[in-house]
Amino acid sequence: MNARGMMRKGLYWFRLALAVVVVLVFAYTALYITAPFSDFWNNFLSNFFTVFSALLSAVAATLVWRRYERNEPPRFVWRWLAIALWLWTIAEAIWAFQNMTLKEVPLGWPDVFWVFAYIFFGMALYRQFILLYRPDPARARSRLFYALVLFVALTLLSTFFFSSITQQPLGLDTLVNAFYPVGDFAVGLAGLWLARRFRNGALAYAWLGLFVFCISDLLYTWLDLSGAYAWSLSHGNFLSALADVTYLIAYLTVALGCFTQWLVLNYGPIFKRELHEP
Repeated sequence: MNARGMMRKGLYWFRLALAVVVVLVFAYTALYITAPFSDFWNNFLSNFFTVFSALLSAVAATLVWRRYERNEPPRFVWRWLAIALWLWTIAEAIWAFQNMTLKEVPLGWPDVFWVFAYIFFGMALYRQFILLYRPDPARARSRLFYALVLFVALTLLSTFFFSSITQQPLGLDTLVNAFYPVGDFAVGLAGLWLARRFRNGALAYAWLGLFVFCISDLLYTWLDLSGAYAWSLSHGNFLSALADVTYLIAYLTVALGCFTQWLVLNYGPIFKRELHEP
């Protein structure tokens, strides 16, 4: 198959994947707003959509990881990214089960997997930074150290801020709840920076997905701290729908971004010359 045929085949799979994403977002939004079934089935399907979207992102990242040979440096980037997304998928599945069986999901195993995944996100981002800039090893380690110090400081500051706003005592619950927005902000900004470094091309899409998570979780944190999220759930307001639909879109954006990277590896630059096709 020539280059033009490869590009068209890659575009076909990309458009099909994009159509699946649109259908999933539309179906989830309609389910969330209309709640057409019983409480059990509405809750079950809502959780299913989230877990399934997380699973799609993990599978897509794994496809990219497996596409690289063992001696190719990008393989390490995608291995850590895939592991992080699998940990999030496990967390989503545990949380969904507890959400179906408990009235309120407590701090526990889902948070262990969610928090632990950030280590692998950090490793993936660090590896990508090394591949792009190839800095002196000592300089790279010093930058990593300062980034970790800044991250810990911001997490502690956010913990005290979260405690003062919610009037909750300082403890593990407060620390974990404060960690998430800081972690998402750090990963999201790094992802946006990498996307710009790739000039917003196909290689940038997976990292752009991480920035969508930053937007999603910051929106949820703001609504939760203000009490608007709980009020919106009880009154059928669109604010809680906006937060939860954005969260689903974040997973699907990562999934589409990873799948696009896999298409590029298999079919070449699938978007190049598209506008010049007859």
